[in-house]
Amino acid sequence: MKELSLLIHSSGKQMATNIHFVSSQQPKPILIFSHGFKGFKDWGNFPQLAKRFANEGFFVVAFNYSHNGTTPDKQTDFVDLDAFGNNNYSIQLDDLGAIIDFILNENTFADEIDSGQLYLWGHSMGGGISLLKAAEDARVKKVLAWASVGDFEKRVTAFNEEHWRKEGVEYILNARTKQQLPQYYQLYTDFYANRHRLDLLANAQQVNVPVQFIHGSNDEAVSLSEVELLQNRMPASDLKIIEGANHTFGGKHPWTDKQLPEHTKEAIEISLRFLKS
Repeated sequence: MKELSLLIHSSGKQMATNIHFVSSQQPKPILIFSHGFKGFKDWGNFPQLAKRFANEGFFVVAFNYSHNGTTPDKQTDFVDLDAFGNNNYSIQLDDLGAIIDFILNENTFADEIDSGQLYLWGHSMGGGISLLKAAEDARVKKVLAWASVGDFEKRVTAFNEEHWRKEGVEYILNARTKQQLPQYYQLYTDFYANRHRLDLLANAQQVNVPVQFIHGSNDEAVSLSEVELLQNRMPASDLKIIEGANHTFGGKHPWTDKQLPEHTKEAIEISLRFLKS
């Protein structure tokens, strides 16, 4: 198993990035993991999952979005709240594009990757961003969406727009750290300035590659009806529901157990059947 730590530049910041693969100089499908809102690449059991997929023959790339609030020297803490507040879906799409460009163009990996098998894997918000990227980038061949959001507009209209515009900022509590995380009004204005690119429901039919949605029946963050509405608009998609699973399929942060949760194991098996088909 090879594990590399890199810093990849995007949107004026560096993105901490981990790469996992079993070195064989045999071309492997690329699997790029995108974390969710208030998340990071090393949240909970995500590192274990990355290694599991690497052991299954994938070239796995996991990264922190440039404006997710962490920094290269504090990769699991929200220490850059100004960056968090200035994050938006356009930045995240560009970040994911920068990761794709780097992996495909970096000669170091030329013997290890199959550039014709580029797959995206996202959790929650990262699932939605991965789907939008598939709609605009023909290099993407499959998308694996765990507990994916189904509608970004729903999220930018969650606050009172007049109050948000007047104050310039709203705050969201991070239940784990008790931090008040800022959401600057630019999130709203950027969405509507770039709605043609960021509207998940409107872009759904542009995603013509196979998509595997995996969702928990007890997801407390993204309702099953929300993802069903999106999935029904994607002609090449499938939805698997894991009964009793929550938004993180039993994962939590920090993760100290040696064994993965049963719901996570089920999600892995569904994912591997899809990715290897």
